[in-house]
Amino acid sequence: MKQFLNLKLNLMLAVTILLLSLPFAPAQGPAQPLDLIIRGGSVIDGSGSPAIRADIGISGDRIVFVGSSAGRKAKRAIDITGLVVTPGFIDPHTHTAGDLSDPKRSRNDAYLMQGVSTVATGNDGDSPTAIGGTLAKWNERGIGTNAVLFIGQGTVRREVMGMADAKPTPEQMDRMKGLVETAMNEGAIGISTGLYYAPGSFSSTEEVIELTRITAQHGGIYDTHIRDEGSYSIGLLGSVRETIRIGQEAHLPVMISHIKALGADVWGQSTDVIATIDNARKVGINVTASQYPYTASGTSVTAALVPRWAEAGGALLKNLSDPSLRPRLTNEIRQNLLRRGGAESILMTASPNPSIVGKTLATIARERKVSPWSPYI
Repeated sequence: MKQFLNLKLNLMLAVTILLLSLPFAPAQGPAQPLDLIIRGGSVIDGSGSPAIRADIGISGDRIVFVGSSAGRKAKRAIDITGLVVTPGFIDPHTHTAGDLSDPKRSRNDAYLMQGVSTVATGNDGDSPTAIGGTLAKWNERGIGTNAVLFIGQGTVRREVMGMADAKPTPEQMDRMKGLVETAMNEGAIGISTGLYYAPGSFSSTEEVIELTRITAQHGGIYDTHIRDEGSYSIGLLGSVRETIRIGQEAHLPVMISHIKALGADVWGQSTDVIATIDNARKVGINVTASQYPYTASGTSVTAALVPRWAEAGGALLKNLSDPSLRPRLTNEIRQNLLRRGGAESILMTASPNPSIVGKTLATIARERKVSPWSPYI
Protein backbone atom coordinates (compact mmCIF):
# COMPACT_ATOMS: atom_id res chain seq x y z
CA MET A 1 0.00 0.00 0.00
CA LYS A 2 1.20 3.49 -0.76
CA GLN A 3 0.54 4.60 2.80
CA PHE A 4 3.22 2.32 4.25
CA LEU A 5 6.51 4.14 4.22
CA ASN A 6 9.53 1.90 3.71
CA LEU A 7 12.26 3.11 6.02
CA LYS A 8 15.62 1.87 7.22
CA LEU A 9 15.35 -1.61 8.80
CA ASN A 10 17.22 -2.84 11.83
CA LEU A 11 17.81 -6.38 13.10
CA MET A 12 18.16 -6.65 16.83
CA LEU A 13 18.29 -9.10 19.72
CA ALA A 14 16.23 -8.26 22.81
CA VAL A 15 16.51 -9.89 26.22
CA THR A 16 13.59 -12.27 25.83
CA ILE A 17 12.58 -12.02 22.22
CA LEU A 18 14.36 -11.70 18.92
CA LEU A 19 12.49 -9.73 16.32
CA LEU A 20 13.06 -9.80 12.59
CA SER A 21 11.79 -7.10 10.26
CA LEU A 22 13.40 -8.33 7.08
CA PRO A 23 11.74 -9.31 3.80
CA PHE A 24 11.88 -12.91 2.63
CA ALA A 25 13.67 -14.07 -0.50
CA PRO A 26 13.68 -17.63 -1.87
CA ALA A 27 16.77 -19.66 -1.06
CA GLN A 28 19.32 -19.99 -3.86
CA GLY A 29 20.84 -23.34 -2.86
CA PRO A 30 23.19 -24.49 -0.11
CA ALA A 31 26.21 -22.79 -1.68
CA GLN A 32 24.72 -19.35 -1.19
CA PRO A 33 26.93 -17.36 1.21
CA LEU A 34 25.17 -16.29 4.40
CA ASP A 35 25.89 -13.31 6.56
CA LEU A 36 24.01 -14.58 9.59
CA ILE A 37 22.41 -17.75 10.93
CA ILE A 38 20.06 -17.52 13.88
CA ARG A 39 19.82 -20.96 15.47
CA GLY A 40 17.53 -22.68 17.93
CA GLY A 41 14.68 -20.23 18.29
CA SER A 42 10.95 -20.80 18.30
CA VAL A 43 9.72 -19.19 15.09
CA ILE A 44 6.30 -17.53 14.93
CA ASP A 45 5.73 -16.46 11.34
CA GLY A 46 2.74 -14.15 11.84
CA SER A 47 0.29 -16.37 9.95
CA GLY A 48 -1.42 -17.68 13.08
CA SER A 49 0.32 -21.05 12.84
CA PRO A 50 1.90 -22.57 15.97
CA ALA A 51 5.54 -21.80 16.71
CA ILE A 52 8.12 -24.14 15.21
CA ARG A 53 11.71 -24.70 16.22
CA ALA A 54 13.81 -23.60 13.25
CA ASP A 55 16.94 -21.78 12.15
CA ILE A 56 16.94 -18.64 10.03
CA GLY A 57 19.48 -17.77 7.36
CA ILE A 58 20.07 -14.16 6.35
CA SER A 59 22.00 -12.84 3.38
CA GLY A 60 22.35 -9.08 3.11
CA ASP A 61 18.97 -7.65 4.03
CA ARG A 62 16.97 -10.76 3.12
CA ILE A 63 15.81 -13.87 4.98
CA VAL A 64 16.78 -16.68 2.59
CA PHE A 65 15.63 -19.74 4.52
CA VAL A 66 13.70 -20.87 7.57
CA GLY A 67 14.43 -24.44 8.55
CA SER A 68 17.49 -26.52 9.35
CA SER A 69 20.90 -24.86 9.05
CA ALA A 70 22.75 -28.20 9.01
CA GLY A 71 25.70 -27.94 6.64
CA ARG A 72 25.26 -24.20 6.20
CA LYS A 73 27.98 -21.70 7.06
CA ALA A 74 27.76 -18.00 7.78
CA LYS A 75 30.01 -15.13 8.74
CA ARG A 76 28.19 -14.96 12.07
CA ALA A 77 25.92 -17.27 14.05
CA ILE A 78 23.70 -16.49 17.04
CA ASP A 79 22.31 -19.21 19.31
CA ILE A 80 18.92 -18.08 20.63
CA THR A 81 17.77 -21.30 22.23
CA GLY A 82 14.87 -20.51 24.56
CA LEU A 83 13.97 -17.28 22.76
CA VAL A 84 11.28 -16.50 20.19
CA VAL A 85 11.63 -15.15 16.65
CA THR A 86 8.73 -13.14 15.27
CA PRO A 87 8.01 -10.52 12.66
CA GLY A 88 8.22 -7.02 14.10
CA PHE A 89 5.14 -5.89 15.98
CA ILE A 90 2.80 -3.14 14.77
CA ASP A 91 1.81 -0.49 17.32
CA PRO A 92 -1.34 1.25 16.02
CA HIS A 93 -1.24 4.16 18.47
CA THR A 94 2.08 5.79 19.36
CA HIS A 95 2.06 9.63 19.35
CA THR A 96 5.57 9.49 17.90
CA ALA A 97 5.14 12.18 15.23
CA GLY A 98 6.83 14.91 17.24
CA ASP A 99 9.82 12.82 18.23
CA LEU A 100 10.28 11.40 14.73
CA SER A 101 10.25 14.92 13.28
CA ASP A 102 12.84 16.20 15.77
CA PRO A 103 16.31 16.00 14.15
CA LYS A 104 17.85 15.41 17.58
CA ARG A 105 15.55 12.45 18.29
CA SER A 106 14.75 11.20 14.82
CA ARG A 107 15.60 7.51 15.32
CA ASN A 108 12.81 5.39 16.69
CA ASP A 109 15.03 3.34 18.99
CA ALA A 110 12.52 3.22 21.84
CA TYR A 111 10.03 1.26 19.77
CA LEU A 112 12.64 -0.89 18.06
CA MET A 113 13.97 -1.97 21.43
CA GLN A 114 10.46 -3.19 22.28
CA GLY A 115 10.24 -5.17 19.06
CA VAL A 116 7.96 -2.72 17.25
CA SER A 117 8.93 -2.35 13.61
CA THR A 118 5.88 -0.37 12.40
CA VAL A 119 4.33 2.58 14.23
CA ALA A 120 1.12 4.45 13.50
CA THR A 121 0.97 8.05 14.62
CA GLY A 122 -1.13 11.17 14.18
CA ASN A 123 -3.73 9.59 16.49
CA ASP A 124 -6.42 11.23 18.63
CA GLY A 125 -7.11 13.91 16.04
CA ASP A 126 -3.64 15.46 16.38
CA SER A 127 -1.17 15.21 13.51
CA PRO A 128 1.24 17.22 11.41
CA THR A 129 -0.59 19.29 8.82
CA ALA A 130 1.84 18.57 5.97
CA ILE A 131 1.56 14.80 5.64
CA GLY A 132 3.65 14.50 2.48
CA GLY A 133 6.45 16.70 3.78
CA THR A 134 6.57 14.85 7.08
CA LEU A 135 6.77 11.41 5.46
CA ALA A 136 9.46 12.64 3.07
CA LYS A 137 11.63 13.90 5.94
CA TRP A 138 11.27 10.62 7.83
CA ASN A 139 12.20 8.67 4.72
CA GLU A 140 15.22 10.86 4.07
CA ARG A 141 16.54 10.59 7.63
CA GLY A 142 15.87 6.91 8.10
CA ILE A 143 14.00 6.73 11.39
CA GLY A 144 14.65 3.04 12.05
CA THR A 145 11.09 1.75 11.68
CA ASN A 146 8.24 1.70 9.23
CA ALA A 147 5.66 4.40 9.91
CA VAL A 148 2.10 5.27 8.93
CA LEU A 149 0.50 8.64 9.56
CA PHE A 150 -3.10 9.71 10.10
CA ILE A 151 -4.40 13.15 9.31
CA GLY A 152 -5.90 14.51 12.53
CA GLN A 153 -9.44 15.86 12.37
CA GLY A 154 -8.63 18.14 15.30
CA THR A 155 -5.63 19.48 13.41
CA VAL A 156 -7.76 20.12 10.33
CA ARG A 157 -10.49 21.85 12.35
CA ARG A 158 -7.97 24.00 14.22
CA GLU A 159 -6.39 25.03 10.92
CA VAL A 160 -9.73 26.26 9.57
CA MET A 161 -11.75 27.26 12.65
CA GLY A 162 -9.24 27.69 15.45
CA MET A 163 -10.72 26.64 18.80
CA ALA A 164 -14.24 27.80 17.96
CA ASP A 165 -17.11 25.90 19.53
CA ALA A 166 -19.33 26.39 16.50
CA LYS A 167 -20.82 24.63 13.51
CA PRO A 168 -18.65 25.12 10.42
CA THR A 169 -20.00 27.24 7.60
CA PRO A 170 -20.29 25.58 4.16
CA GLU A 171 -17.08 27.38 3.15
CA GLN A 172 -15.24 26.15 6.24
CA MET A 173 -16.50 22.61 5.64
CA ASP A 174 -15.21 22.72 2.07
CA ARG A 175 -11.80 23.90 3.29
CA MET A 176 -11.61 21.08 5.83
CA LYS A 177 -12.58 18.53 3.18
CA GLY A 178 -9.84 19.92 0.96
CA LEU A 179 -7.23 19.47 3.68
CA VAL A 180 -8.30 15.86 4.24
CA GLU A 181 -8.24 15.21 0.48
CA THR A 182 -4.73 16.62 0.23
CA ALA A 183 -3.54 14.57 3.19
CA MET A 184 -4.89 11.34 1.73
CA ASN A 185 -3.26 12.10 -1.63
CA GLU A 186 0.05 12.69 0.18
CA GLY A 187 0.00 9.28 1.87
CA ALA A 188 -2.11 9.45 5.04
CA ILE A 189 -3.44 6.03 6.02
CA GLY A 190 -6.70 7.53 7.24
CA ILE A 191 -8.23 10.13 9.52
CA SER A 192 -8.11 10.17 13.30
CA THR A 193 -10.34 11.97 15.75
CA GLY A 194 -10.02 12.92 19.39
CA LEU A 195 -13.67 13.73 20.03
CA TYR A 196 -12.97 13.89 23.75
CA TYR A 197 -10.42 16.68 23.20
CA ALA A 198 -10.86 20.26 22.05
CA PRO A 199 -11.37 21.25 19.27
CA GLY A 200 -12.57 17.83 18.07
CA SER A 201 -15.09 17.79 20.92
CA PHE A 202 -16.83 20.79 19.33
CA SER A 203 -17.60 18.73 16.18
CA SER A 204 -20.95 17.09 15.56
CA THR A 205 -21.21 13.49 14.40
CA GLU A 206 -22.44 14.72 11.02
CA GLU A 207 -19.37 16.93 10.59
CA VAL A 208 -17.08 13.97 11.28
CA ILE A 209 -18.99 11.77 8.83
CA GLU A 210 -18.56 14.32 6.04
CA LEU A 211 -14.78 14.42 6.52
CA THR A 212 -14.53 10.68 6.97
CA ARG A 213 -16.27 10.07 3.65
CA ILE A 214 -13.33 11.78 1.95
CA THR A 215 -11.04 9.29 3.68
CA ALA A 216 -13.20 6.39 2.55
CA GLN A 217 -12.91 7.46 -1.08
CA HIS A 218 -9.16 6.85 -0.80
CA GLY A 219 -9.47 3.47 0.92
CA GLY A 220 -8.49 4.93 4.30
CA ILE A 221 -9.56 4.03 7.82
CA TYR A 222 -11.07 5.91 10.74
CA ASP A 223 -9.21 5.82 14.07
CA THR A 224 -10.80 7.45 17.08
CA HIS A 225 -10.37 8.42 20.68
CA ILE A 226 -14.10 8.27 21.27
CA ARG A 227 -16.10 11.22 22.55
CA ASP A 228 -16.56 9.80 26.04
CA GLU A 229 -14.90 6.81 27.69
CA GLY A 230 -16.75 7.41 30.95
CA SER A 231 -19.61 9.70 31.92
CA TYR A 232 -18.37 13.12 30.82
CA SER A 233 -20.92 13.74 28.05
CA ILE A 234 -22.77 11.13 25.94
CA GLY A 235 -21.33 8.22 27.90
CA LEU A 236 -19.23 5.22 26.96
CA LEU A 237 -21.94 3.25 25.17
CA GLY A 238 -23.20 6.36 23.39
CA SER A 239 -19.70 7.03 22.10
CA VAL A 240 -19.22 3.48 20.84
CA ARG A 241 -22.54 3.71 19.01
CA GLU A 242 -21.47 7.06 17.52
CA THR A 243 -18.28 5.46 16.22
CA ILE A 244 -20.19 2.60 14.65
CA ARG A 245 -22.56 5.04 12.99
CA ILE A 246 -19.63 6.95 11.48
CA GLY A 247 -18.20 3.75 10.02
CA GLN A 248 -21.59 2.65 8.71
CA GLU A 249 -22.49 5.94 7.04
CA ALA A 250 -19.01 6.74 5.72
CA HIS A 251 -18.43 3.15 4.55
CA LEU A 252 -14.94 2.55 5.93
CA PRO A 253 -13.23 0.49 8.66
CA VAL A 254 -13.16 2.06 12.12
CA MET A 255 -10.77 1.48 15.01
CA ILE A 256 -11.63 2.49 18.58
CA SER A 257 -8.35 3.48 20.21
CA HIS A 258 -7.40 2.25 23.69
CA ILE A 259 -10.91 1.13 24.54
CA LYS A 260 -11.71 1.31 28.23
CA ALA A 261 -14.43 1.86 30.82
CA LEU A 262 -13.01 4.98 32.47
CA GLY A 263 -14.19 5.54 36.01
CA ALA A 264 -16.50 3.83 38.46
CA ASP A 265 -19.56 5.37 36.78
CA VAL A 266 -19.15 3.01 33.82
CA TRP A 267 -17.56 -0.02 35.42
CA GLY A 268 -19.47 -3.09 34.32
CA GLN A 269 -20.35 -1.66 30.91
CA SER A 270 -17.52 -3.45 29.13
CA THR A 271 -19.73 -6.47 28.42
CA ASP A 272 -22.28 -4.24 26.68
CA VAL A 273 -19.52 -2.45 24.75
CA ILE A 274 -18.10 -5.70 23.43
CA ALA A 275 -21.58 -6.98 22.54
CA THR A 276 -22.32 -3.73 20.67
CA ILE A 277 -19.12 -4.07 18.64
CA ASP A 278 -19.74 -7.77 17.95
CA ASN A 279 -23.29 -7.07 16.78
CA ALA A 280 -22.06 -4.34 14.43
CA ARG A 281 -19.51 -6.72 12.94
CA LYS A 282 -22.21 -9.35 12.40
CA VAL A 283 -24.10 -6.98 10.11
CA GLY A 284 -20.98 -6.12 8.12
CA ILE A 285 -19.63 -2.99 9.80
CA ASN A 286 -15.85 -3.24 10.04
CA VAL A 287 -15.24 -2.02 13.59
CA THR A 288 -12.35 -3.06 15.82
CA ALA A 289 -10.85 -1.84 19.08
CA SER A 290 -7.36 -1.77 20.56
CA GLN A 291 -6.57 -2.16 24.24
CA TYR A 292 -3.48 -1.56 26.30
CA PRO A 293 -2.57 -4.13 28.96
CA TYR A 294 -2.62 -1.93 32.06
CA THR A 295 -5.20 -0.23 34.25
CA ALA A 296 -3.94 3.37 34.05
CA SER A 297 -4.45 5.84 31.23
CA GLY A 298 -2.42 8.82 30.13
CA THR A 299 -3.49 12.32 29.11
CA SER A 300 -2.94 15.93 30.14
CA VAL A 301 -4.31 17.37 33.36
CA THR A 302 -6.30 19.89 31.31
CA ALA A 303 -7.90 17.15 29.22
CA ALA A 304 -8.67 15.02 32.26
CA LEU A 305 -10.13 17.68 34.54
CA VAL A 306 -11.00 20.96 32.81
CA PRO A 307 -14.41 21.14 31.07
CA ARG A 308 -14.23 21.65 27.33
CA TRP A 309 -16.29 24.86 27.34
CA ALA A 310 -13.42 26.52 29.20
CA GLU A 311 -11.12 25.86 26.22
CA ALA A 312 -13.44 27.28 23.58
CA GLY A 313 -12.01 30.13 21.56
CA GLY A 314 -8.56 29.50 22.98
CA ALA A 315 -9.60 31.35 26.14
CA LEU A 316 -8.55 28.77 28.73
CA LEU A 317 -6.18 30.98 30.71
CA LYS A 318 -8.63 33.87 30.61
CA ASN A 319 -11.45 31.67 31.87
CA LEU A 320 -9.33 30.18 34.64
CA SER A 321 -8.54 33.72 35.81
CA ASP A 322 -12.14 34.95 35.72
CA PRO A 323 -13.52 35.19 39.31
CA SER A 324 -17.10 34.96 38.05
CA LEU A 325 -16.38 31.52 36.57
CA ARG A 326 -14.57 30.16 39.61
CA PRO A 327 -17.58 28.44 41.26
CA ARG A 328 -18.60 26.68 38.04
CA LEU A 329 -15.05 25.66 37.18
CA THR A 330 -14.32 24.43 40.68
CA ASN A 331 -17.49 22.32 40.74
CA GLU A 332 -16.93 20.75 37.31
CA ILE A 333 -13.23 20.09 37.91
CA ARG A 334 -14.12 18.42 41.20
CA GLN A 335 -16.69 16.20 39.44
CA ASN A 336 -14.16 15.25 36.76
CA LEU A 337 -11.58 14.47 39.41
CA LEU A 338 -14.01 12.10 41.11
CA ARG A 339 -14.61 10.40 37.74
CA ARG A 340 -10.87 9.79 37.55
CA GLY A 341 -10.68 8.13 40.95
CA GLY A 342 -9.66 11.13 43.03
CA ALA A 343 -6.49 13.15 43.47
CA GLU A 344 -4.41 10.14 44.53
CA SER A 345 -5.05 8.61 41.08
CA ILE A 346 -3.57 11.53 39.13
CA LEU A 347 0.19 11.02 38.75
CA MET A 348 2.34 13.68 37.08
CA THR A 349 4.68 11.98 34.62
CA ALA A 350 5.80 15.02 32.62
CA SER A 351 5.75 18.76 33.21
CA PRO A 352 7.72 21.93 32.42
CA ASN A 353 8.01 22.11 36.22
CA PRO A 354 10.25 19.15 37.15
CA SER A 355 9.48 19.53 40.86
CA ILE A 356 6.03 17.97 40.42
CA VAL A 357 7.03 15.03 38.23
CA GLY A 358 6.50 11.76 40.04
CA LYS A 359 4.01 13.26 42.49
CA THR A 360 0.27 12.75 42.66
CA LEU A 361 -2.14 15.63 42.46
CA ALA A 362 -3.05 14.94 46.10
CA THR A 363 0.57 15.38 47.17
CA ILE A 364 0.96 18.59 45.19
CA ALA A 365 -2.23 20.00 46.68
CA ARG A 366 -1.06 19.22 50.22
CA GLU A 367 2.31 20.86 49.57
CA ARG A 368 0.64 23.99 48.20
CA LYS A 369 -2.11 23.99 50.84
CA VAL A 370 -4.90 24.15 48.27
CA SER A 371 -7.74 21.82 47.29
CA PRO A 372 -6.93 19.28 44.54
CA TRP A 373 -9.79 20.63 42.40
CA SER A 374 -8.72 24.27 42.58
CA PRO A 375 -8.38 25.67 39.02
CA TYR A 376 -5.48 27.80 40.24
CA ILE A 377 -3.02 25.09 41.37
